[in-house]
Amino acid sequence: MSLDAYLNGHSPERRELFAELVTMAAGLADHAEDVSPLVFVPGRPHPEWEDADEVLWMAVEQLMLPNPAAPDELPVLWVGYHVQDRLTRKREAQGFLLTSHRLVAKDTVDLVFTKGTERQYPLYEARTASLASTATEEYDWDGTAALLGDARPDAIEQLLAEAIASTVHILESRGETLPVEPAPTTNLRERVAELDLAGIVKYEDDAKHAKHFAKLFRKVSLDPGERVLASFSDATLFGPYGLVLTDRNLRSRDLGEDAISTPRADIDPSAVRVSPDKAHQLAVGPGRPHDVPTFLDEKQVGALVTLVREWAAGRID
Repeated sequence: MSLDAYLNGHSPERRELFAELVTMAAGLADHAEDVSPLVFVPGRPHPEWEDADEVLWMAVEQLMLPNPAAPDELPVLWVGYHVQDRLTRKREAQGFLLTSHRLVAKDTVDLVFTKGTERQYPLYEARTASLASTATEEYDWDGTAALLGDARPDAIEQLLAEAIASTVHILESRGETLPVEPAPTTNLRERVAELDLAGIVKYEDDAKHAKHFAKLFRKVSLDPGERVLASFSDATLFGPYGLVLTDRNLRSRDLGEDAISTPRADIDPSAVRVSPDKAHQLAVGPGRPHDVPTFLDEKQVGALVTLVREWAAGRID
């Protein structure tokens, strides 16, 4: 499929909206000289790259089309670059794709058995003003200097903020209403997925983890009737380790150490944070901090803090 073929599947009114959106985006791109090598507008020529149409459409195919926000979603602006897998030679789009419904950000690459995660920032009412700053703050800029060239993250944030604000203005001028952000789920497993932790969690009722939990429970004992809600754990030749949320306690064990436990009722949600002395430790108030497995990266540890806070507050179960 191509951009033209995709647009031909939409109504004339939707194609008119697309034309207005990309005209706006092109105007912003013309004045974004600091980041111009990274800015691609659908259907518009690029000042440096002759294959801009192909490059942009590849980003749309990878970041928007696999899981569209709506059947009539429209690409507006892509600020990004491609990386190439050394083994497969596959090109992967990374950066920020703004559409008529959301901002999509991707800074991780697809591996053999896992797919890099795209973060979604829907254009919710009352949230659009902060989307650009949130997305750029959460973006992993490490190792991107050669790809960015002279472009600075703050200049990218400014361009995205202007593009989001202008997109919202155009949508509202055409009578479209932005959706209201839904209330957070009270289901722990759904919240785990929302926080992008689904790839590293283990659930006791998952048959493929039965042997793991059998080993874990020999080192991390549960009270009679205590239920495991989520386990961020693994095992080596030296035994199991990790952090476990149950319906009653926060339990954890580091390799070579005895398991520790903090009752859920004793945890002040506002006290839950990453330990200032160790990046893979959670402080939950007075007492010994809980070790977090080192296979969690910085963002995942931050998401785990959010999960534990909401669990301790009784908002999810």
